[in-house]
Amino acid sequence: MLCVLIFLIATGGMGYIGYYATQNGNPDLIMTPYDSTGAYCGRSPGYENYPYLWYQNLDTTFFFAYSVCVSACPTANNAEADCKLSPNSMVTSCEPEP
Repeated sequence: MLCVLIFLIATGGMGYIGYYATQNGNPDLIMTPYDSTGAYCGRSPGYENYPYLWYQNLDTTFFFAYSVCVSACPTANNAEADCKLSPNSMVTSCEPEP
């Protein structure tokens, strides 16, 4: 019986935390990608026209450091992406690395 009581209290506590988070936070940001500088793609000021996240180099262990917000994903016909470069970013151009 004690285990059921602890389970119900824990479930109620998690429900309260979820309710509080949706009322006082921004749940849309959970699914919004952000680049290596912490700017939310398509949401942060100056990034409204860059809704997609692009990784320049996936071959490294720390590929997240090479992420940048882009207006459209690169294609075979247009390899260079229109991206929003930040001064702190490790990405210096929006051309794919070989």
